[in-house]
Amino acid sequence: MTKQKKNELKEEEEENRTYGTYGTNEETDAHTAPHTSHVSHTTHTSHSSPQKALYAIIREALTQGQKIPLPGVGSFSVELHAARMGRNPRTGESIAIPARRRIHFKAAKGLRQLLNP
Repeated sequence: MTKQKKNELKEEEEENRTYGTYGTNEETDAHTAPHTSHVSHTTHTSHSSPQKALYAIIREALTQGQKIPLPGVGSFSVELHAARMGRNPRTGESIAIPARRRIHFKAAKGLRQLLNP
């Protein structure tokens, strides 16, 4: 790579650099794609395909009520929460909250120890 090309890439990287946090994955991907595309020599779309496939597998397993273990990270499972009575905080009116299934994540022991030594 020529010195001129390196300088152009460096300038492009500085122009694309932004600071702070982003609200959505799309915004994050849009800002990080220019930085990584010239380094890895791959396009932005090639990174999202395996990620989308993984999310689809996780979604399908959870809808079937299966437990999803992620070694070293933790596990996702579905838990049934019973129906209960709640209260509208504005009006104080009692409302019935129906039973529902919720996603539960339990961190692995190693991860918990890293976070809380």
